[in-house]
Formats: sequence, structure tokens, C-alpha cells
Amino acid sequence: MTTINRKQWPEIDRLVRKAFPANRKQSAHVWTCDRVRINSAWDGGSRDQFALLSLTGQRLDLPPHAGAVQFGGTAPEITLGRDEILVSAGIFNGKPGVPFVRGSETALRALAPELFTD
Repeated sequence: MTTINRKQWPEIDRLVRKAFPANRKQSAHVWTCDRVRINSAWDGGSRDQFALLSLTGQRLDLPPHAGAVQFGGTAPEITLGRDEILVSAGIFNGKPGVPFVRGSETALRALAPELFTD
């Protein structure tokens, strides 16, 4: 996971703004992964919301996910495609949380190749 300043990464900032226009955090966490479990239930003052986007910023459908798993809710695990980015943001300890930008290495390289130093 890498923490970035959104102003220095306009392509990542564009997707965060597309997913969550009201999010004003100046940083974002970028995480390379192929599979993500999505859960939007309240947990001790924290809750995430999710948006699945294509690299061009088009919203894509997510599977249903609601309610706490321990009370019968669903938290499906999704596999991210080569051109899909999952952005999550929400509430952390009662305050707006820093957004997470997750995607496969292929998708993140297309979005911000400077993040990878080979």
C-alpha cells in the first residue's frame, strides 16, 4: 500500500472525485490487489462505501452488499478486472476517511505508471 497526495496524482484524483465528489481528503491510499471483500456495515464508528469504476471513470455495477455479516448481511469478494478500479471511502471513527484506490497491477500501471519502480 502506498499513500499519495491526490494533487500530485491527477488521474487517481479524477477517479476518487468521480466516485465520491464530496470527499475532500488530500491523500489517498493506493493498493495493488486482484480480489477485494466489500462490506459496508457499520463497525465501531466506521463504515466504507464502494464504487467500481473503469479506467475511463465509468461507474460499473457492484454485487449486493449490505448489513453486518454476523447478522446475516452479505460481504462478497470480487475479482477486479484488468481495467477496473475499486474506490472506497466513508467514515473512520466518526470522521471522513481517507479514500482507498484498489486495482490490479495492470490497471494501476495504466493509471499511474510512476507508482511502480521496476
